[in-house]
Amino acid sequence: MPSMCAVYNIYNEDYWLPYSVASIYSAVDQILILVSDTPWYGSAIDQKETFTCIESLADPEKKIRVLKGSWSSEPEQRNTSLAAASVLEASYALIIDADEIYHSHELMNARTYATAHPDVDCWHINWITYWKSVRHRIDPLESYQPVVLVKLGQVAYVETRNPVGAKHQLIPPEIALCHHMSYALSNERLTLKHISFSGHSQSAYDSWFETKWNAWDENPHIEELHPNTPSTFMRAVPMPKELLPATIRDLYDGTGLP
Repeated sequence: MPSMCAVYNIYNEDYWLPYSVASIYSAVDQILILVSDTPWYGSAIDQKETFTCIESLADPEKKIRVLKGSWSSEPEQRNTSLAAASVLEASYALIIDADEIYHSHELMNARTYATAHPDVDCWHINWITYWKSVRHRIDPLESYQPVVLVKLGQVAYVETRNPVGAKHQLIPPEIALCHHMSYALSNERLTLKHISFSGHSQSAYDSWFETKWNAWDENPHIEELHPNTPSTFMRAVPMPKELLPATIRDLYDGTGLP
């Protein structure tokens, strides 16, 4: 089977990273973590906890490599990660952020499916977005289908997480789904995320935080939950424990967070 390298592009991300890496470890050949010394947006902050987290990651097969650098934009850092994966002689890259988690067997099935179709350069996926903790998810699934597998040497990023490739296709949802933890955050971490998010004003965020994020705790029937495009997150519904990826299932009975 063609070699696959997972590529992470991170900044100040230690919260879900151990769970993410554990979920993909057996399904990839190498793991490359690019850590920027500057954020894509906002002011630089101390990343000591991020590096401590990376150093503590379980790596019995010595798959993990870390590349430190300074990248001024998301496309620049992501294109560097693809080039670095190519240097490691990988044929495919798994594009993964630190808050994305998989069922390990599903990811292996997706890898097998993708490599059986070598004419496809970019593979998209459906994802389950979690709300507040691992106990709730957004319903229905978001329409956004991010690229998660790419054929190295055939694609390049021109904006955010959207690479250009000759042929794009969707991994069938019965084969694999991505579990997205971007909104499974504590209040403090959510605030930090949005302060550094380009294009979202602080006043608009403050209003959303009170009328949606905090209000949902008292009224879980509130709808249109997304801070920028409300209808993207129509509602939050319970997520059955048995459907969680193995690496996060133990969190269900506690706070639902790391």
